[in-house]
Amino acid sequence: MNSSDRIHGFDALRAFALLLGILIHAAMPFLHPAVQIWPVVESDRSVLYTVFVIGVHAFRLQTFFLLAGFFSALLIHKRGIKSFLKNRLQRIVIPFACCIVLIVPFLQMMMLAGYSGRAEAGFIQIDSLIVDNRAYHSTISEFFLTGKFISEIIFFHFWFLYYLIIVYVAFVLAYFATAKSKIAFRMQLLLSPCLQSRFAIFGLAAVSMLTLFPMHLWQVDTPYTVLPDHWILTYYSIFFLYGVWLYQSSKKIDQLKRTTWWHLGAAAILLPIAIYFQTLGPNPELRPYNESLELPAEYIYCLYSWCMVFGLLGGFARWLEKPNRFVRQVSDEAYWQYIMHLPLIFGLQLILIRIDLPGLVEVALQAIYVFFVLHFSYLLFVKNTWLGRVLNGPKKMSL
Repeated sequence: MNSSDRIHGFDALRAFALLLGILIHAAMPFLHPAVQIWPVVESDRSVLYTVFVIGVHAFRLQTFFLLAGFFSALLIHKRGIKSFLKNRLQRIVIPFACCIVLIVPFLQMMMLAGYSGRAEAGFIQIDSLIVDNRAYHSTISEFFLTGKFISEIIFFHFWFLYYLIIVYVAFVLAYFATAKSKIAFRMQLLLSPCLQSRFAIFGLAAVSMLTLFPMHLWQVDTPYTVLPDHWILTYYSIFFLYGVWLYQSSKKIDQLKRTTWWHLGAAAILLPIAIYFQTLGPNPELRPYNESLELPAEYIYCLYSWCMVFGLLGGFARWLEKPNRFVRQVSDEAYWQYIMHLPLIFGLQLILIRIDLPGLVEVALQAIYVFFVLHFSYLLFVKNTWLGRVLNGPKKMSL
């Protein structure tokens, strides 16, 4: 790929992947079965919200990690490894550290408020997966003054930045380890014919499936601890490394543009099959399940993921090929929106649970409220300030 090229659609797709997180978190109180570790659980729940969350969860961060790899390769090619390190330190490491110190305590306070009066809150067990947040059944003073907030810290929606930093570190170490040899070049020559094939998606799904097998569920796990899960890291690293390779292959991007509807159509067919398999596997009701179905279920899930990722890559590259001012604005503020949205979501959910509104109305209200509050706060307090430069980098180098 020519270093002067820029696929504007990929900027928009990265923003789309981030903003979908707002909708997922807005829908969490309405999942059926209920997710008891979420601070708010509504009585008006529906399996349709669960289908939505599973369907989006299967491709959203996969797309983001792939694009992280793509833009990493682009930045190194255009600016060099030193500029890449400086850029990632400024845009990923520093924001992550600040969010853990400044935002996580507010989220913990909202967890305390949400768990209050709900004896069942804070604990889930799905087969071998156990998440125990019952330490949040405390008063604010007890939780913070005794230091419990440190031992019970969780990264909330910032975990993907944490894992991305680890992937970056491994990628940079591998880069320096192979810089003076031809190992990376030879690997590219070896793998490129396979990855260029239209049937590569089946192999990619198989490789991804192997990383899912050791996980607790028949889908990609969400990490709940500070200690990183090496299987989740490996899973998302596959997408990251594919993005690095994709930067070198304009032919594959052109192929994805031509096959957009094939991939999205296949994903539409695979989703109900994947959801059906998920109902047969580990679930909150702890009913017995057929372990022999695990590999087929995980393969269908991974094939759906890659079909959605490929379909979105091709579609956004095709439909948003030319620069668009509105799309550029939304892309620029998407990072700010994602970082700041959860305190607003939690706060609004703690209010809305006291009001009898249809679930769909509440989800829409949350999404609209959060988007516009953070949109205007970005324009007024972030865009043209030092914070905007930290989050998005210089305008000429916002990768």
